[in-house]
Amino acid sequence: GHASPDLFDEVGKVCVESSRIKDFKPQELSNTVWAYATLKHKSSPALLNEIASASLPRIHQFKSQGLANMVWAYATLNHHPTPTALLDKIAKVAAPRLDEFTSQGIANTVWAYATLKHPSQSLFSNIANVWTPRVHQFNSQGISNTVWAYATLKHHNAQFFDALANVALTCINEFNSQDLANTVWAYASRNHDAPELFDAIASVSTRAKLQDFSTQGLANMAWSYAKMGHYSPELFDNIVDVALPRLYFFSNQELANMVWAYASVGHNGPPELFDKIAEVVLSRLALELEVDNDVNNFNAQDLANIVWSYAVVSEFDSKNAVIREFASHPNIVNSILSFFELDQFGKKELCQLHQWNMWCQETFGEQKIPEDLSEKCLGTFSKTETMKSSLQDNIAKILDEIGVPYESEATMETGYSIDFLVTTKNGTNVALEADGPRHFLGETKISNGSTRMKHRQVRKLDGIKVVSVPYWEWNSIRIDNNNTMFQRAYLEELLELPLK
Repeated sequence: GHASPDLFDEVGKVCVESSRIKDFKPQELSNTVWAYATLKHKSSPALLNEIASASLPRIHQFKSQGLANMVWAYATLNHHPTPTALLDKIAKVAAPRLDEFTSQGIANTVWAYATLKHPSQSLFSNIANVWTPRVHQFNSQGISNTVWAYATLKHHNAQFFDALANVALTCINEFNSQDLANTVWAYASRNHDAPELFDAIASVSTRAKLQDFSTQGLANMAWSYAKMGHYSPELFDNIVDVALPRLYFFSNQELANMVWAYASVGHNGPPELFDKIAEVVLSRLALELEVDNDVNNFNAQDLANIVWSYAVVSEFDSKNAVIREFASHPNIVNSILSFFELDQFGKKELCQLHQWNMWCQETFGEQKIPEDLSEKCLGTFSKTETMKSSLQDNIAKILDEIGVPYESEATMETGYSIDFLVTTKNGTNVALEADGPRHFLGETKISNGSTRMKHRQVRKLDGIKVVSVPYWEWNSIRIDNNNTMFQRAYLEELLELPLK
């Protein structure tokens, strides 16, 4: 289309002043707002509200395309229509007519509701039910926009997401950079496992393809794969290569998401990533002290994620002076103390800060925050609920058969909960950990970052040996006619107990 701002301004002015909008037919109303949105003409809010008012009593007369075009237009213009009842009325009218919509109309509709942050539980549920058998009609952008919308409004339908993932696999080469990033973000944010889709997206996200990603797209890719524990070393290497020259353009949240992702998967790729992020973060924190600028300030969650991540990655390169200096830098500590004063740390952040504080203890021999705050972090961390697994139950039975004394879910001085604190015959305590799938990256045998840090800190700070029972090893032990002889032998050897 050809933009003509003066013409559009004049049309809007005449329509509002003459009250002629009320004489428009339904299709004329939707076409008008669609035209303003298509040319991104945002300077006529009065006209947009007049159109919404005129449409509300006649919305049942709109065709399905008109309904989709209208909500898409308001979202594209980032204008929440007044009266606000219009979006609810459109959702109600559209629900019984969803089979009349095209796949693009469906994708545009859910995208619009998500963009305007206007949830509609019934509409989204009905769309999932009606369109799951028809997902083959969606193109790549339609798939991406749809799952993004559902995730943004925290609406989840497992069957719909599975069906969309299967279709995405057939057209994965058609996804552009934003589609790829939005799709993995949507599945990760709803914690919906789609390993084949993630493998396919990783395979097409070459270094050249990643050059087209925005900084948010790069950060979202790394965060999503880490969130789902889906480890793709080549993808993580490629993201680093593309991100490094652009880190100064990353937002604070994007920096936090990046370093959290690499720490979570335990990817010890180029150390330059952590060094460079440290440099950028410190420069911004220094600026915060000089200029009170809320736009550039780190929030409590970002800062907790960052220091937790550096506590994890210190294991990769324990002698890295940059990491050691950064994670205990006065500006870092002072910013943390400021958030404490404002009471902005939630339970998750307090737990992360406790582990960072423990890292300071193991690295420098002292904690970096006052004792009362340290105690608050420890208290929150030690009260974190743990889920008992069937693997733990099985191991407990074998320990009982062996007759070795142990304490289940023992809380250490560091606040960590140990699955089994076993006391051997010579009086030595051993931490025995039943490490199920959530302790590893996807289907790999690689421990994730948080598991590695736990083992390290218990070993160094609690001063006891840590032994792990990986679930795949335990599952591979042969059992003949309920005879647990091999399981007993496995644990006795692992704990270095005298064989019977």
